[in-house]
Parts: sequence; structure tokens; C-alpha cells
Amino acid sequence: MISVLMCLIIVGAALGWRANHSKTIAPTKQPPQIIATKITSPPLPEDTKASIPPNASPEMTEFLENRATLVNNFARLHNQMLQANQAGTSNRTAQDLAQLFREQNEPLLKKQAQLAHVIAQQQAQKPLPMPPPLKIPPNASPQMKAYLTARDQLTRDRIQTMNEYRADAPQVQKAAMQQWQLQNADRLQQLRQLAQALPPLGKS
Repeated sequence: MISVLMCLIIVGAALGWRANHSKTIAPTKQPPQIIATKITSPPLPEDTKASIPPNASPEMTEFLENRATLVNNFARLHNQMLQANQAGTSNRTAQDLAQLFREQNEPLLKKQAQLAHVIAQQQAQKPLPMPPPLKIPPNASPQMKAYLTARDQLTRDRIQTMNEYRADAPQVQKAAMQQWQLQNADRLQQLRQLAQALPPLGKS
């Protein structure tokens, strides 16, 4: 339970700050309200390490390292409050933990929100990969071959068009794809007809 709570605090705090400080990002839902119950759960590990993919960008690397730091900071604070509660010198609750964690880690949470915005932009501009070369089954019927070939060509054309407008504003991308749909209306209709002409499964 406390692990879920920890994730809600870290992610919710970062996304909440981002929603309040950036006009380009849609508002995010607030995390569920934390019940003010006394901290009694087992201690949390304080040695979480960041797992960095080999092809991670500098922003992604920093984001993952910061996330590990936040997880460890939360665990350390949780364990301190837990020890105080067990010793009878404090009666801290999960609500106290969440508030103090946000206060102590506010700069890092803000940095995470900024990095998350940069990473989202990078992902949005990254070209979509093309599908692997088409492989038609040896026993495919002429109808199936025609259908698979037409579908593969349309898919590649669509992805190519999407990549051409990948870095543009969303409304420009939407207009470009609408234009693509109009320009390829005949091909799309032909693909539907080829699909309808395929024999039912289990029949040659």
C-alpha cells in the first residue's frame, strides 16, 4: 500500500505542478486524497537505482536518475517517521509524510515536470518506425496476396506522411492526415473491397 502511495505522491506532485505552470499541457487529474492514517507500514528500501536504457536522451537520463532520488528521499522520510512513531515520540500520518515530502523536494519535483515536458516533445517529434518488410505466406490465395500488398503499401504511405508533419503543430498534423485520407480515398475503398472478398477463416 505504501509503495502505491509513494508513486502517487511522486508522480502526482510532478504532474500537478506541470499542469499549473504550462499552458501547452492539458490539466491532469489530482491524485486521490491521502487518508490521514498513522504510518505503521514496514520500512522501505532506500537504495533504489536508476535503470537507464542505452539509447536514453540526456533529458531521459536525468529524469530517471531524479526519479530514483525521489523514491529514495521518500523512503528515507517514511522510515524516519515510522521509527519516531514506533518509539512513541511522534504520531505522524501519511498526510504529514506527503506534505513534508513535497516541501523538501519541491525544486526536484519542478525539475521533473520540466523534463517530462521536454521528453514528451521529443517523443512527439520522433519519426514513427516503418513496419518490417512484408512477408506473404506461401499458401496465400491471390485475394490474400492482393489484400496484404495493398494494406502494406497504404500503411507505409500513411506513416511516411505522418513523419513529414511529425514536428508540426497538432492542428497541422490533423489537416495533413485529413488531406491524405481524401487523396487516398479510392485506395482505401479498394482495400475494404479486397478485405470483403477474402474467404472466411478456415476456407480456401
